[in-house]
Amino acid sequence: MKSANCWFSDDRELLAQWFNHDPTCTKYWVNLHEINLKCLEQITESASQIVFYDWTHAGPKMPTYWTNMVEYANNKCDTIWYTVNQLPMDNLPVKKFDFYWNRCKSNHAQGPWQIRYKCTGEEWPHYPLHWRPRTHKYLSLIRTTNTYRDQLHEFLDSFKGFSGNKTKGHILGSDIGTEKDLLDGVNVPPARNYFDNSYVSCQVESQHLTGGSIVISEKTYDHLIQGRLVLNFGPQYFYRTLQQQGWKLWQGIDLAWDSVEDNAVRWQGYVDTLKHTLELSMADLHDLFLLNKYNLEHNWQMLYDKPYDILN
Repeated sequence: MKSANCWFSDDRELLAQWFNHDPTCTKYWVNLHEINLKCLEQITESASQIVFYDWTHAGPKMPTYWTNMVEYANNKCDTIWYTVNQLPMDNLPVKKFDFYWNRCKSNHAQGPWQIRYKCTGEEWPHYPLHWRPRTHKYLSLIRTTNTYRDQLHEFLDSFKGFSGNKTKGHILGSDIGTEKDLLDGVNVPPARNYFDNSYVSCQVESQHLTGGSIVISEKTYDHLIQGRLVLNFGPQYFYRTLQQQGWKLWQGIDLAWDSVEDNAVRWQGYVDTLKHTLELSMADLHDLFLLNKYNLEHNWQMLYDKPYDILN
C-alpha cells in the first residue's frame, strides 16, 4: 500500500505510478490534504479500496469538501477514513486516529514506520526531569498568529519567560542543530535550556474554539512528556479529555474554566488562571512545581506507558 499524491496528473499510467508505484495494486491511501475530486474520480474507476487519512484538521467543523469526497468514494468502493477529528460523523466509514500522539511518541521513541509521520531516522530528545529552581516563569512557542495568540503574546510581555518570534513565524532554538538556531515550524522541540529553565508551558492550541471535537496537538503532547505545568488554551473540556486519556492535571491550579462553552468567557477564565500563576514569586512558583512532582513524573513517563494508537 502506497500513498496517493498525484493530483497534478491526468495520465492514467502516471496516476498509477504516483498513487502506488504498482499499476496492479488497487488499494489506495489518499491524503485528504492533497487530493481533489477530479483525481479521486479517476482513482475510483479501478480501486478495490480507498483509505483516506488526515492529520491537521483543527476546527470545530469538518470541511465539507472532505466529507463530500469520502461520500463519493464510499458509493463507489470499499472506503475507510482515518481521521484526527473527533466529531461524530454518521453514515461515513470513519475511524478515529490520534496522529499527533503517534507522531510525538515515534519522534521521541523511534516507532515503527507504519505509524511514523516521517521516516527521517531522527530522534528528538526526551529530557530527564530536574527539580532545581529555574530562572524563567514560562515557555511559549508562538508561531502563527490569530486573535487569541496575539492576546497571549501581549499578556506574556509582562512576565519573565521564553517566547517564540511571532513576527517571523519562528520558534526557539533547538538541540537539533545548534541552540542558537531559529527554526521554522512547531515540529522541532525547543532546546533543553528552555525546558530546564522555565516552569509553565502556555500556548493556544490549534483547535481552541468549542465544537464537537477535541484535537490535541504537539503543542500539548510535546510539553506534557517533558514534565511541564502545561496551561494551554483549548476547546471546552480540553483538560477533562486529557485526564480521561490518563494524563495527570495539577494541584493548586484552577481549571474550572475548562467546562465553559462560551469561547470568550472560557478565554477570560484561562487568562485569569495564567495571571494568578505567573504572578507568583519565583520561590512560590517553584513550590507549586514541587507540589506537582508526582503528576509531572507521571506525565513524563507517559511517553513510554501510553501505547501508540494503532490503525486497525
